[in-house]
Amino acid sequence: MRSGGMNDVIGLLPKLLDASRQNSEVAESAAKIAWTRAAGDGLGLNAVPLQLNQNTLVVAVADGIWQKQLRAMSRELLARVNRILGRELIKSIEFRIDPRTLQTARQQSERDTGAASPERALSSVPVEVAAAAREIQDEALRQHFLLAAGMAVMRRREREIKGSQILKSKF
Repeated sequence: MRSGGMNDVIGLLPKLLDASRQNSEVAESAAKIAWTRAAGDGLGLNAVPLQLNQNTLVVAVADGIWQKQLRAMSRELLARVNRILGRELIKSIEFRIDPRTLQTARQQSERDTGAASPERALSSVPVEVAAAAREIQDEALRQHFLLAAGMAVMRRREREIKGSQILKSKF
């Protein structure tokens, strides 16, 4: 889904935000996707979006050097992200030093490469989400939304499984 598919998703972000009626989870997902595109591959390995807190995008960085460099670039990055989103959703970017999160994101990225099929993701979508998605008139947007929702559910399940395995190993 790298070249054509990812470009399609990027182009649909403004429509997805419109269709979501200001749903905070959709806004956060869209902001993370937009950050990933705006930052590009080079920065993407060293700056991972964590969350959207109000209108502030929180991004994990490896150390103080990255934090300082990205702060210097923050206006440009902010403009790029908002341009991708088709609106000024993000008012500021906070760069937090969090090397552990970066390492985890890198490992997850390696596992995700080719690991989850679209069919598996779509089959993971909860019934109530699939029913709500029927309201999205644009077929392509609906499919992208369902795929993103399924991937999110799969990641959440994986985290829950890992968490329960960690608890079992401690007791």
